[in-house]
Amino acid sequence: MLLAICSTVLFSQDNNFKRFNYGIFIGGVKSMLISQNPLPKNAEIKNGYGFCVGTLMEYNATKNFSILPKVGISINESKVFFQNKDTEYSPISVTVDFMLDVIVKFNSAAMPYLLLGGEYNYPPRNKNDKTSMDKANYAINIGLGFEKNIKKMFLIAPEIRYSYGLTNVNYNPELNDLRFHKISLLLNFKG
Repeated sequence: MLLAICSTVLFSQDNNFKRFNYGIFIGGVKSMLISQNPLPKNAEIKNGYGFCVGTLMEYNATKNFSILPKVGISINESKVFFQNKDTEYSPISVTVDFMLDVIVKFNSAAMPYLLLGGEYNYPPRNKNDKTSMDKANYAINIGLGFEKNIKKMFLIAPEIRYSYGLTNVNYNPELNDLRFHKISLLLNFKG
């Protein structure tokens, strides 16, 4: 509340300053399922590429500081293969993602920025699939990007982010602690 009042007072005379931006994002994801302990001899992790899409709402507290919540859906390609059983285990294949980032922007023509935030990944459970999970993942996000104003109609902001998974996403009794990390290359469109 105090932040909103202070930023309103500081920028009340700037006609070009826009307090809220709304938009969408789309991007690619490199999924990384990582075992904290050695895997059984018959198990192997295979990580791949996925896709994400969602919506965003940016609150610009000042010209150089903003808060950016996002909600999206990710399709992740990380699996554990069991060779002797010829089966696979996908602990976190599709997720609904809730992100909250703090953005620090630097003054220049391309307006580069750094981000730091948190992420909550909820995997919707498939009731018919006994191997599907409903255990959520919490992650810390760090990244960088830049904003470019396109003909004063909208902003385009490519960014790269690394999400460091904090929680165990494993329910398979044959495996120990599995963490889910990902690298995302996103393209944000804000208006």
